[in-house]
Amino acid sequence: MYKQREIDDNERNCLDLIEEQLTEDITNYEITKTEDIFDDEEDIVYRAFYFNRGTETYQIAISPNAEIKGCRIDIPSLLILDIANSLIGILNNIITEIK
Repeated sequence: MYKQREIDDNERNCLDLIEEQLTEDITNYEITKTEDIFDDEEDIVYRAFYFNRGTETYQIAISPNAEIKGCRIDIPSLLILDIANSLIGILNNIITEIK
């Protein structure tokens, strides 16, 4: 899962939207780094997000369709909850716009 490939415009747009929303919604952590990672088994690019608070940094990988692929075991449960709520909010906005 560490090999990288070019991401297509659809993947990039979705991941950029997710990044913007996470930055806006999660104010008690700072996104200090992102990295696009290609999963050759699933042929999909995930974006790894590095959240920092104080001296601690936590990592999580999210797909363009807003699924959490994985995270470090030490990530705080409240951060996971904030991320999940933000992703649900994005999907909810998309559904509302379609109606």
